[in-house]
Amino acid sequence: MDHSPNIHSEPGKVCIREVNECENPKSNDCHPDAICVDTTESYKCICKPGFIDLDQLRNPGRQCQKSQENDMCSGGKHDCDRNAKCFHKGDKEFSCVCPPGFKDKSPDLIGKPGRVCIPVIPECDNPSLNDCDTPDRAICTDTDEGYSCRCKQGFLDVSPDTARKPGRICKQSEC
Repeated sequence: MDHSPNIHSEPGKVCIREVNECENPKSNDCHPDAICVDTTESYKCICKPGFIDLDQLRNPGRQCQKSQENDMCSGGKHDCDRNAKCFHKGDKEFSCVCPPGFKDKSPDLIGKPGRVCIPVIPECDNPSLNDCDTPDRAICTDTDEGYSCRCKQGFLDVSPDTARKPGRICKQSEC
C-alpha cells in the first residue's frame, strides 16, 4: 500500500505491505466471541450478536460476555393474568399490564399490577345490562365498579332506595 507523503505527485516513495490481521487469530487481540474486521492500516473488533461489550469505549471487542436473556415473560415463569401483557424489566424481573378494554383489579395495584384483569363491560351502552330508568329520564354512567344512575334535570327521583340505588325510577317534575 502506498503511504507516500504526496501520493498524486510522487507515488511509490513509501510503500507498506498490507497485512490482514484478521486472517490469523495470533495477529489480533479480539475476544473469541468477537468479529475481527480488517481496516486499511489495522483492524477493529466487534462483539458478536448476543454478547455485550464490557469495555466498548476504551477497548472494543476485547471483553465480550454472553448477554443474560430475561426469560421471565416465557410461559409459566410469571404470574400475570392471562389477558395481561408481560414486559421484561432488567435481567430477572418483569411487570404486567392489563390491556385496553380491561380493568386492573389486582390486590396490589402499585407493587404487582396486571395480576387480575377484568373485561370492561359498558353496561350503560345496553339498557338490558343496567336497571336505570329509560335514557330519556335518567343518565347512566359507567364506573370501575359497574355503573351509576341519576335522574336528568327536570325529573324527580322516586326510586325505592335513593341512597344506595338512585335513578331507577324518575318522575317528571310538576313545576
